[in-house]
Amino acid sequence: MKARISVECLALLSISLFGVLSVGSQSSADKDARLIDSFGPAPNGHIRGVLDLFLAELANNPEATGIAYIHGSPAEIASRKRLIQNHLGFRKFDPSRVSFVAGRDIGSVRTDLWLVPRGAPEPEIKPEAWVFREIGRARKAVLVRSMNAVINESFRLEGHQTYIINYGTPAQVAQRERWIRNAITFRRFDSFRITLVNGGHGPVRTVMWLVPPGAANPTP
Repeated sequence: MKARISVECLALLSISLFGVLSVGSQSSADKDARLIDSFGPAPNGHIRGVLDLFLAELANNPEATGIAYIHGSPAEIASRKRLIQNHLGFRKFDPSRVSFVAGRDIGSVRTDLWLVPRGAPEPEIKPEAWVFREIGRARKAVLVRSMNAVINESFRLEGHQTYIINYGTPAQVAQRERWIRNAITFRRFDSFRITLVNGGHGPVRTVMWLVPPGAANPTP
């Protein structure tokens, strides 16, 4: 509760300063893009408070632009983008100063807010593992087709590893792992590029991740 109140109070203070911040307040040393905030699942009220702080930073740097990188499923990305756009309209903030970049499904929705000074290159985004496909209850043929697709994609992207997490009862996980290993052997896939992980109890499902070079492996 205390953290939420402090964000909202700071947001209100920041909004009140929109009209008095000067061009000269930008430091000449601020020539690189910098991350202003990053947040995952959160109540809309908290997100609006964070967005107000972001807009205050942009108001304080009138020649800079903002970038909102939104990670998640297509539906989550669309919902976050709509929320931010509505907030820009509510605050009557110039929408042309904030651009949007749709990221990958990293297993959970997350928004990264960057400030980019004029003339600065866009930020270098650290590679992260992302969900290629998730399969619930399904027949063996469906799982094998998905295996073909994820392996083909990993080769197309070069250097990506395939990380497969199976969830369910011990019997369900064992069955899925058996199907996957049979598909690897039959299709002569490079097994060293494929990691199988027992995700533990839960509804039966298989989550197929692709891990770019330099990215950390996902956790169950």
